Amino acid sequence: MLCCKDKKKLQKCLNDLYCDKCDIGVCGCCKDVATNVCDCCVDPMENLIKQLQNILPQQATILITFTNGSQDSFMVQDIVSIKDSIINLLNIQFISICDISRVRWRNTSTIDQIELLPPVCTCGECDCCERPLREQLSKQIGNNIALEFLGEKDPESSASGEEITLRKVGLGIIVGENLNDGAPDAYSICKMLRIGTLLR
Repeated sequence: MLCCKDKKKLQKCLNDLYCDKCDIGVCGCCKDVATNVCDCCVDPMENLIKQLQNILPQQATILITFTNGSQDSFMVQDIVSIKDSIINLLNIQFISICDISRVRWRNTSTIDQIELLPPVCTCGECDCCERPLREQLSKQIGNNIALEFLGEKDPESSASGEEITLRKVGLGIIVGENLNDGAPDAYSICKMLRIGTLLR
């Protein structure tokens, strides 16, 4: 249940919320609302990893990068469950989805099978941290871009950061092909620091 303080905060968000499509308060076209990073970044990342679990072969490896720069990898067959913002691996390792900034895997053909969550009306954290960058990224689909993100292993090794061909943009997540090795890359928009268009 929401406490009184939470109810007031949510009501304020709803009062302040404007729909991109109708430029008025919450309306019929705004059936879903994202108010915090759980809605617009953690849930979309959980949705992506669940899809990879269903799309990739059991022996496929998923590589994740955390915001602190550390990395981990696991095979699809090791996943027991993905729920409540936790990846349960063999009931002995539990990974917080909140701290994942990047996900990599090998099969580029799977990009077309992935269905990212669609954008929704936003307020609060989502309206200042996720929406503005997502809207800029949506204009770059099909282009080569450079990006910097939290947890990047060696941001000083490249002047432009990671370089990808941007394929898909959804709520809280982008998916592209890495220009260095051709592997699929997915990033949490909330964990991105800067993007730029590559002129090549």
